[in-house]
Amino acid sequence: MHLPLLHNFQRRAVNNRNKKKKQYGDRSQIFGTRRFDSGYDADRKPGTSEHPFIFWPISWPGTVGGGSANAAYLNVEDKYGNATNPDRVGGPMMIATFSSGSTNFTIVSDDFTVRRLAEAIASSCMFFLSEPFISNSTENIEAYSGSPLPESVVQYYRSSSIALTSDGYINNATYSAPGAPEAGLPDFPGLQCFNQTIGSKAPLFVEFPSRTIWTANTEEERSHYGR
Repeated sequence: MHLPLLHNFQRRAVNNRNKKKKQYGDRSQIFGTRRFDSGYDADRKPGTSEHPFIFWPISWPGTVGGGSANAAYLNVEDKYGNATNPDRVGGPMMIATFSSGSTNFTIVSDDFTVRRLAEAIASSCMFFLSEPFISNSTENIEAYSGSPLPESVVQYYRSSSIALTSDGYINNATYSAPGAPEAGLPDFPGLQCFNQTIGSKAPLFVEFPSRTIWTANTEEERSHYGR
């Protein structure tokens, strides 16, 4: 199976930025829902080359949902490859796991994003976290190898390219038809802080040695980074 190289997506990002009908997302659009395709409008869906943000949606394992037709929307491996694909914008998929009370949370995204969000959460939400994570937030970062699964997602961000999961949550609507009622969220300690930190700190661009790929950030963010 042939997968597009990163430079093809860099070029496509520049071309798409110039399309008036295909504006890139900004910070105000960072929050999705608990459904995988949230953050996409009718013209852009996971599995297409049109992304509200430059980051690719998460590649969940192709076996999730046990082959159910209602779970087919979760499988984008034919477009983006599996979690280890090195051409993924921001690098292969990684996870960072941290504990709040008796509940484990996991950030799932590309390597670039996971590392920055782990550091941001350790800095902003230390009241809810264990000391080892606060002291070394990147120590528990590892490659995504099939766990956690999408039914544990409590929130998607940045057009389904970031997920926050909890081992204390199962959402059976994940494998149901659109519109199925979702399982309510328990009152997890720290969830509001984790959620708001990811929303405010999720990267909207990726830095490479020779160039930076930009989305249409707010004017304030462009000014901060000299754009």
